[in-house]
This record gives sequence, C-alpha cells and structure tokens, in this order.
Amino acid sequence: MPLIVSVFKIYNAKVLKLKSGMMKQSFLYILSKKAFFFALIFINFFQGIKAINHDYTIITEQWPPFNYLEENQLKGSVSKLVLEIMKDLKIKKTIEVLPSARVMNLLDQSQKIIFFSYILTEERRPKFNWIGPVAQQTIYFYQNKKSKHKFKSMKDAKSASSICLRDSGYVYNRLISLGFKNLDVSVSAESIYLKAILGRCELAISETTEGYRFWMKKLNKPVDSLIRTHLHLKSAPLYIIASKNIENSIITLWQKSLEKIK
Repeated sequence: MPLIVSVFKIYNAKVLKLKSGMMKQSFLYILSKKAFFFALIFINFFQGIKAINHDYTIITEQWPPFNYLEENQLKGSVSKLVLEIMKDLKIKKTIEVLPSARVMNLLDQSQKIIFFSYILTEERRPKFNWIGPVAQQTIYFYQNKKSKHKFKSMKDAKSASSICLRDSGYVYNRLISLGFKNLDVSVSAESIYLKAILGRCELAISETTEGYRFWMKKLNKPVDSLIRTHLHLKSAPLYIIASKNIENSIITLWQKSLEKIK
C-alpha cells in the first residue's frame, strides 16, 4: 500500500509539472502573439503617417474680413481657422497671398493647391474638393451719394450708368450670367470703391459689409462715403477648396481637423 501511494504521488507530481510547463508555454505563446499583433499596429500606424505627403501649396487672397494681409500679418476669421488646422495637422508651410484670378490659372495648370476662401456654387462644386463650410457671406451693392436712383431689384441695377466690380470671380460671373451689360471692371477693391466715390460709376459691388468698412479705412474715407443699398447677391457659404489631384486622405484630414476646431 505505501508503495502504491508513493507511485501515485510521483505520478501526480509529474502531471503537475507537465501541466505547469504547458501553461507556461501557452502563456508565453499568447504573450508573443499579442506582442506581434501590437507591433503590426505600431508599424502600420507609422507607415500611415509617413504615407501622408503634404506636397501642395496653400494660398489665399486679399478678401477682408475673411482673409487679408495687414502689416505683413495674415488676419481674418478664415485665416485663423486655416492656421489652427495647420497647427493641428503639424503642417509647416507659408501661406501665399495672391490674386484669385492667378490662383485659378494655377489650378487650371493642375497645380496642387489648397485655397481659401471660396464661394460654393453648383457650377463650381464638381471642379474642386470642398472643406467646410468656414463662413457665410452676403455681398451688397453700394451707391454713389449723388445718385438719385432707387435700386431695389436686379432690374433696377441694370439701369445704372455703370457698376464697378472686380474683373473676375463670383460677383463678375454672377452678374454676367444675369445679363448685365453695364460693368466697369477693376483689379482691386480700392479702385472699385474709389471710382464709385468719385462718381465714375453709379454702383459698386465687391465685398461684404465688413470688407467694405476695411477698404474705406484703407482709403482713409468715411464709412458713409457710399450708401449701402438693400440690394445684394444671394448669400452663400464659404469653403476651403483643394485641387482634384490632392489625395482624398488629405481632404479628410483637413475636414476632421476643421470640425474639431470649430
């Protein structure tokens, strides 16, 4: 009987040792699998970061109050948002300030460009990738103080002696599409409003109310140098646009960053 008990004890000890060894091996196996799994995630994560190539140019134009240069500092509500996005995404680039007509030429040449601020229209929608919206705008007609006409409709505006405006862009294209023939084009907002003040055109249209105030200050003219009419172009949202040859992953990053910041 003692012999049987001894054999049984030896057997149990071996079984326990075997089980202990198997458990240890299983634990090490599971641990190694987990380590391998997390290593794969780690590698893929950094490969994903490396794959993001911000090989595009960021451009804006002089369009207060949304984006403008003042004392060599980029200012404006949309400029602030873009700078916050760049900080969030760790993008170290200099934002160029160019006339919008020149930017459109660069886009036509298939340059990789992100541009702000841009008015969304159905005609423009398929041409670019859109990030936003970032703001809302309403652009009013301003009237020379000596003018006796009352402008309450687009039909009335068509009867004005002339309308000063920029030589390209949303306002110009919109008025052309509405059949306006009395357009006097300029390349800058200063010349548009100055010509209206001097009576060289009866109406002027270029900026939002805040933008108009900005340019009056630049011209050293009183805000009431022109009369704001009740007539305006339809309000529309503003966006950041990206050329179609910029990867969708970049557009997604910008949109998510904007939503987080706003």
